Amino acid sequence: MSDDYATAIRKAFQGEVYGEALFRGLAERTTDATRAHKWRALERLETETKERIRPLAEQICGEIREDASERERGEKDAAKFSPIPWPSLMGAFRNELLNFVAGFEELEAEGPDEDRALLQQITAHERALLAFAEREVDGRGDVSLEPVLDLLAEPPPRS
Repeated sequence: MSDDYATAIRKAFQGEVYGEALFRGLAERTTDATRAHKWRALERLETETKERIRPLAEQICGEIREDASERERGEKDAAKFSPIPWPSLMGAFRNELLNFVAGFEELEAEGPDEDRALLQQITAHERALLAFAEREVDGRGDVSLEPVLDLLAEPPPRS
């Protein structure tokens, strides 16, 4: 097992910690119930993906703990991003996710065969986030969550 692979898996796990805090913070800061539900669904996707990654991360990295600095960074970014108008935020989100999808596609292609199914799930999760943002940018907010909800074992309740 290469150090680069172990680092990538650790980084993927901690990235989910960050995303979970980011989306939770954004949900808590909006007054729009529909958007809050969307942020909660994205938060749930991060949580479920983090827990899927955990066994592999612990297998190759030893005991893994959620990095408090990643959680704090997510919370700070939520405060920073929440005042941004929705169309601008979704455009920036989409652009950022393009890089994440490419990075996870590369990890999936280069990872060991025995981890392929999990790596495909991680990439699928990033693609679902990207599809969400693209649909929002395209004005299709009524169907933007579908790719995310399709991956969730436990979707958040609508409030």
